[in-house]
Amino acid sequence: MRHIMNTHRLTLSELTLQDVSDTQQDSNSLLHDILSVLSPNVIAHLPPNFQGLTTIKHAKDWLINMLKDSRVFAITGLDDDSLRGFIFIHNSDTHQYHIGYLLAEGYWGKGYAQEALSAFIHWCKSTPSIKELIAGVEKSNLASIAVLTKMGFTFQSEHQNSMLFYTQIL
Repeated sequence: MRHIMNTHRLTLSELTLQDVSDTQQDSNSLLHDILSVLSPNVIAHLPPNFQGLTTIKHAKDWLINMLKDSRVFAITGLDDDSLRGFIFIHNSDTHQYHIGYLLAEGYWGKGYAQEALSAFIHWCKSTPSIKELIAGVEKSNLASIAVLTKMGFTFQSEHQNSMLFYTQIL
């Protein structure tokens, strides 16, 4: 993992394929942690590629596939290095980047999403190729909508599948 930055309570680090291949499949704690973070409540409204992850092999395949199309940032505890969630930024040929984020259920409602997203936006602003962030959120996910609006995202559009899209110009 490549360290990006620390906040008061969190560390953001970018994951790479090297993080998956460095250790034996059965002993990779990162893969075990992924399974813990992606619990049924966390993934309930996420795309199909987040569904049905029940084994270490599933977690490894999921991470490899995510890294093919996106940059993946681990959100860990500053005090204990526990995996608390992820931020994803989808690679783009334009200056618009789609982002997503999720937290393990045990960290919901404690300000971690806002803290991690704030640090991530700060990092994006220092990355010249990133000019606009686009975040999709399930219409019923009021907590995430509140985080996005607090972080300066504005409503852009609603899609028929009950997805709302918010943008932020950097």
